[in-house]
Amino acid sequence: PLDGFVGVQPESAIRTMLLPHLGDALPAEEEPEPPVPEETDLDSLIAELRARVAAEPDKGEHRIELAQALLGAGAVDEVEAIVNGLTGDIADGDAAKKLRAQLGFVHAVRGAPPAAELARAIDADPANLHARHQLGVHALLAGRPDLAFEQFLEIMRRDRKYEDDLGRRTLIQAMLVTDDADLVSATRRRMAALLF
Repeated sequence: PLDGFVGVQPESAIRTMLLPHLGDALPAEEEPEPPVPEETDLDSLIAELRARVAAEPDKGEHRIELAQALLGAGAVDEVEAIVNGLTGDIADGDAAKKLRAQLGFVHAVRGAPPAAELARAIDADPANLHARHQLGVHALLAGRPDLAFEQFLEIMRRDRKYEDDLGRRTLIQAMLVTDDADLVSATRRRMAALLF
């Protein structure tokens, strides 16, 4: 077995998992798309959160919740404005750090080739660390941190000095935005084994 998953997964996550193993077998028109939230639910949630912020403008928690919902809707510029406007303890809190890391990942793949093209580039040249980094970020944003972690660990294995230790730095940020505690713990041990 090369890969696998437990339980029900969305189609986009399964496609992302299969990409590195399919190479040219995946037609361009079937490249995985990021999951699209249901517009009405997300729009309603954003409207409700905007109302909360308007009612209690000094409550940073409401701004964080609004920023998280807006990030799900792809409103990156507005999320950045909210995060940059946070002050006090909320600006230094875990939720704000997670949002900053998520924004960094969104920026990392702006203008990047689609995941299938990156997978083909890695098949052609396994030492293409730039493609590995972008493919890992694509996987992370598609909800597959396990696949993302593999790419970032492989960057560390191949060249610790690449882009000022990009593999390790990205892996740390990826663990910050990943809620799967078991996966994060196992990955920390693997990262430590590469470091020492």
